[in-house]
Amino acid sequence: MSDANVSVSFSASIADFVAGVGEAKEALQRFSTPFGEINGQLASLATASAEAFSADRLLPYRARRQRLTRSPRVRSSRSRARR
Repeated sequence: MSDANVSVSFSASIADFVAGVGEAKEALQRFSTPFGEINGQLASLATASAEAFSADRLLPYRARRQRLTRSPRVRSSRSRARR
């Protein structure tokens, strides 16, 4: 048998990969500001909606509607409409 000398050489460069990851990270960070603003606006909308449609604020309208539906004039107009 003969003696054989084997030599293996391997090299790799990850510079392009690292650069691509950096670019992706920067692109995602650019989205954080607009999404943060939208998030703040949605929170403001939720607060305003909760205040506008709270049960306490709607009670006077409910009471008024009940008074209207109990009035004889409304009942008589409804009965005429059904005929």
